[in-house]
Amino acid sequence: MVVSVVLVVSLVAFLFTNKGEGAHHPHKNFGDEYTYDVKDMERGPLAWGGECTSGLHQSPIDIRYKDHGVSWGYTKVWFSSQYQQSQKGFFFTNRGHTFQVQLNGNIREPTSSLGLSGAGLHHRYTFSQMHFHWGDRDEVGSEHTLQGQRYPMEIHLVHYKTKYSNLSHALQENSEDHDAVLVLGILCELGLENPSLHPIVDAARLKVVQNPGNKLMFSYQSLNLHKLFPKHLDFVRYMGSLTTPPCTEKVAWTVFLCPISISSEQLEVFRRLHDADEEEYYNYRPLQKRNGRTLKYFKVPDSSETDGSETGSSPGAGGNGGGTQAISLIKTTITNTLQEVNSLFSNIINVLSDAQLCEPEEQYMLELLRSKNITKLSQLQEFKKIGEGITKVKEAKKTKPIK
Repeated sequence: MVVSVVLVVSLVAFLFTNKGEGAHHPHKNFGDEYTYDVKDMERGPLAWGGECTSGLHQSPIDIRYKDHGVSWGYTKVWFSSQYQQSQKGFFFTNRGHTFQVQLNGNIREPTSSLGLSGAGLHHRYTFSQMHFHWGDRDEVGSEHTLQGQRYPMEIHLVHYKTKYSNLSHALQENSEDHDAVLVLGILCELGLENPSLHPIVDAARLKVVQNPGNKLMFSYQSLNLHKLFPKHLDFVRYMGSLTTPPCTEKVAWTVFLCPISISSEQLEVFRRLHDADEEEYYNYRPLQKRNGRTLKYFKVPDSSETDGSETGSSPGAGGNGGGTQAISLIKTTITNTLQEVNSLFSNIINVLSDAQLCEPEEQYMLELLRSKNITKLSQLQEFKKIGEGITKVKEAKKTKPIK
């Protein structure tokens, strides 16, 4: 008896062998009912059937947000105070086809205190659960792609309209509510270790969740959902579906354009999880056809920039108002025609045309450009400093091919 107590205290966790249904993945067999292997003609994506095969608004898709004709607007995202605070008593489950996290001490549904509103929608949504998608190598893993680029991981935070009692209710087949579910998609890129992911990675590392079916609750660690989000919340919205069977088409997708960091070591913990066949697995669905669906690019500004929602026309291929303003400023102030200055000017145009301005050094570079007057912009030494920064950013932004 004493030994058992010591073991429980040392783990500071409780293991649940209850194999009840999950909200976003409503299947009972924890991963043995479908796979992501396109060569598996019995359980793979081509065999999922139902709306997964017949639906015209399926997810994920390649998000071509820089294309001309993509509409844009301003919006804000309001998170409840609880959403922005650290929470204890959350559950982890290796479902055999994803790693899932549910909060607030309720395995099936959390309380409605974790809510959000805004984000270009007219309803309040309640957090239900989050889960992760990854690949078997660094070049793949995310379900959505941005301009054809995949990332090694994608996090989905799943919410349902607060008017519903739970996520299952929101997904009922007889509901015609096509934005009944809101999923926030966060892309992860390889980089520095991410402290905000520590509680999740620590749980996924434990042997008790290596195989599917067990639920684990940490009672001593806390998790802050809000800290998982990228610093800049610009996003693309489109209407789509769940990316797992039954692929219900009732999802308002919100995919953030700025990725967050995850280290190779953290990513490897997810890759070591086992499916129902006791094998390591990957879990990203192949891209689906857009079928004429509209994309809308939303800029989420500081409160000083705008208050409420404001829409406008497409800013063009750059997809970024700040970048366009900086280019205009440079065009009207640079008068020096030296070849080296022109070369650097060309680099500035190219980088800012593609910039999402996610990283602090990019923000600093833009502010530096905005603050320069004609005299300083014409000084070659200043351009050399900017040029070095541009080269660094440009190298960091090189995309990897889809495999």
